[in-house]
Amino acid sequence: MKTGNKSEKRPIEKKKIIIISLLGTLGVLLVISLIFIFVIDNTQSVKDSIKDYTFCSGVSIEGTDLSGLTFEQGKAKIKEIDFNDNTEITFTVNGDSYTYEGDKIGISYDLDVVLTNAILYGNAGTLMNRILEKNTAIEKGKDFKLELTLDEEKFRQVLNSSEGINRQAQDATVEFNAEKDDFDPLTDEVFTYHEAKEGIQVDMDQVVSLVKEELKSGDLKTIEVSGTTTGPSVTVEDLKATRQLVSEYSNSYKGHNNDNPNRVYNFTKLAGIICGMTIEPGEEFSMNDRVGPRYASLGWLDAPGLTGGRAVDQPGGGVCQASSCFYMASILAELEVVEKQNHSWPSSYHPAGLDATINTGSPDLVVKNQYSTTIYIVAYVNTKDKTMNVKLYGAPLAHGYTVDYVSTKVSNIQPGTQKKIEATEDPDGNAIEPGDQVVWQKRRTGSVWTVTKRYLDADGNVVEEFKNWDTVRYPAFSGIIYYNPESTPVSEDTDTKGTTSTTSPSASVSPSTSTSPST
Repeated sequence: MKTGNKSEKRPIEKKKIIIISLLGTLGVLLVISLIFIFVIDNTQSVKDSIKDYTFCSGVSIEGTDLSGLTFEQGKAKIKEIDFNDNTEITFTVNGDSYTYEGDKIGISYDLDVVLTNAILYGNAGTLMNRILEKNTAIEKGKDFKLELTLDEEKFRQVLNSSEGINRQAQDATVEFNAEKDDFDPLTDEVFTYHEAKEGIQVDMDQVVSLVKEELKSGDLKTIEVSGTTTGPSVTVEDLKATRQLVSEYSNSYKGHNNDNPNRVYNFTKLAGIICGMTIEPGEEFSMNDRVGPRYASLGWLDAPGLTGGRAVDQPGGGVCQASSCFYMASILAELEVVEKQNHSWPSSYHPAGLDATINTGSPDLVVKNQYSTTIYIVAYVNTKDKTMNVKLYGAPLAHGYTVDYVSTKVSNIQPGTQKKIEATEDPDGNAIEPGDQVVWQKRRTGSVWTVTKRYLDADGNVVEEFKNWDTVRYPAFSGIIYYNPESTPVSEDTDTKGTTSTTSPSASVSPSTSTSPST
């Protein structure tokens, strides 16, 4: 019987099946592994930093070999070549050409992107892909090209600026040079004007689109754009119309001790402070507020000034030469006088009835600009001619005439009886020796003046006049003498001089000379 042979074959067949199954499984796993290695991924995971790579052999950018270099080394090597040297773009708008350097308007090569693509070549992707790319680079070389890109934000910013092709019209501008520290009123122009510029309006979206097309083509041609011209709102002529010389006045500080160095220093200092100032429409100009207090601690020097009917040294003495000059320029420009006070007696440097005194705190000189345009102040001292000068600029007077003022003394005011006071010292505490005396306040005759305002035509003829435009009263002073009981009082002569003062109708006016004491 052959029954034993059948039982022996079955285990052998099972073993074959198991072996075949194992081989099949291994084959499948091998295929999967190969697929994973060569097709699906087996990518060398991108390293933490691309800077850890080196360029594969044969890789270049714009013909510059980067083989074996790191990212930073390659970047430095590429930067040695200035690819933007000849990158320019020209726009033609309404027949006018505008040329810009590419890097100035946001057109540039995106170097980092190209470097990244170049260094990843042969270093990223599947193993098979890396092998193929490396072989290609070695055998044939792999050159990457730089492509121009557009920074649209920067592009629009530049082309929308004052130098761009899509610009707003620019109004004319003006500089008031008297505001500058180095302004010289004798040689420098008071105003510097800058011409207006026309504007151009173009379709910026269309311009951006056209530029992008040119960049893609790699051929930067001249781009023609249609635009609309726009005009400015303000021209130089408009600015000049409201900055004409409206009035000027000068008074002299020659003689009568008016050229006392400290006194000249003080009114020169005041002139320097107000020179370059403006009075805006509807604004009041207070001399005391603008100039500030006159204290020795603030740099003002002692010089004669009128106080209580006496001329005594005080910080800022002499500034009234400037305030009186400014007052005259103000009324010649027909500014509104808000506050003004005359001196205790007429001044030798200024027409009687037309002076304006100031002192720290009070009195003050205040004028108002009632016009709709700005008043510009130029004040200075001409040391050669020994004159204090004020010029006011603004819109010309509407009536077109020259304004003139004439002051006339209408009466004298007789002083009272001179006071004689027995004392051994004066009010300042100075001792009066026996047999001596001190004339503390000089006996002085007062006066009353009327001011007439006149309009003169171009030939100097009076067109219209306004009598009693102002009435000014200079008080009389009886005089005060302090004397020691052993002395015999001596009377002082009374000062009664003074007649008529007139302002000249010319642009620059010099006052008539009188023998009144200096202030």
